[in-house]
Amino acid sequence: MKPSPPRACGELVGQKRSKCTFKMRMTDFSDIVKVTAAILAKDNKIVIARRGPGDALADKWEFPGGKIEIHETPEQCLKREMKAEFDLA
Repeated sequence: MKPSPPRACGELVGQKRSKCTFKMRMTDFSDIVKVTAAILAKDNKIVIARRGPGDALADKWEFPGGKIEIHETPEQCLKREMKAEFDLA
């Protein structure tokens, strides 16, 4: 039976350490979308929502939150989303 290849860079194989042969890739982070979400808990219950029919993710469950707009803090975004989604201020 052939020995399996190392699972991670630098893993010991027998008495020799394997060599790590990978190339670093530069990542473009310009398309990253910043979001915020909350887990609101009280009296052993949590606030969670189910997406409605017709939505791309219909019937999926999610915590309240959304995309942070330009010049908006995560806290401001969460407050806006809570008002829009649940009519909670």
